[in-house]
Amino acid sequence: LSPCPMARRPPDNVYFATTSMGLERALSAELERLGARGIRRGAGGVNFRGDRTLMMSACLSLRSAHRVLWMLGDFDAPDLEALYAGVRQAARWTGLITPERTLAVHASTRDSNIRDTRILAMKTKDAIVDAIRDVHGERPSVDRRDPDVRIHLRMVRDRASIGLDAAGESLH
Repeated sequence: LSPCPMARRPPDNVYFATTSMGLERALSAELERLGARGIRRGAGGVNFRGDRTLMMSACLSLRSAHRVLWMLGDFDAPDLEALYAGVRQAARWTGLITPERTLAVHASTRDSNIRDTRILAMKTKDAIVDAIRDVHGERPSVDRRDPDVRIHLRMVRDRASIGLDAAGESLH
């Protein structure tokens, strides 16, 4: 059977696999073998594109990665108000997290106006739970030790990137 000429490949998502400094080349090779597209090495990780099946394969197969993040968006965030608005618009949060689930936000920052990672994590959490409460009338709880969903926010030079931890924990 040949594939239907009108069949389309599912749209690509953007992912970022974290690794130890110096292992980016090995991680790129692993991702290439899995069929990832748009592979770009960076410091401490590799950006790549693919569908959700690739994301799951990456979580199960990668040996040199620490985490696989499903990148939901990036935006300018020179202040807390812009961060809040950007996080709310980055994803359809109600499709990713329900009020029954718990979440935790990990934040990092470098060369940005906002230097306190606790404030960044709290404002990110506020935006996510407010978006969910607006739809469901309830909000998810925070569980820093064993959440159902882990969100990662990275700020570099007032530019925020937000991703969902695809495996929910370290791949080791």
